[in-house]
Amino acid sequence: MSNEILIRGLNDDLAAELGTVIRYLHQAAQCYGLLTVELRELLVKEAQDELGHAAYLMDVMSEVGLAKGRSPTTPENLQRVVDKAAQVLAGATRQRKEQCSAAS
Repeated sequence: MSNEILIRGLNDDLAAELGTVIRYLHQAAQCYGLLTVELRELLVKEAQDELGHAAYLMDVMSEVGLAKGRSPTTPENLQRVVDKAAQVLAGATRQRKEQCSAAS
């Protein structure tokens, strides 16, 4: 496997990890009230785990890139992942607000 293919795959993995961090933090921010304290703490902890995965991937990318005298690039599909996560979360937030309004 060439370094280019490896880095491209690692970039995709990195984008997924960072997208997951954003999703977990957004979901944690949507948790409010006494019944959701534990869920919020769990989501924040999971986001920290995902950051650890992202850091590991960057370490691997740096080693592969440095072997050829270059550094890793920003994940090419990160913006697409972030945009999709934002759309999904906006829809979920809207649905949650509608449910809360209907229950009142």
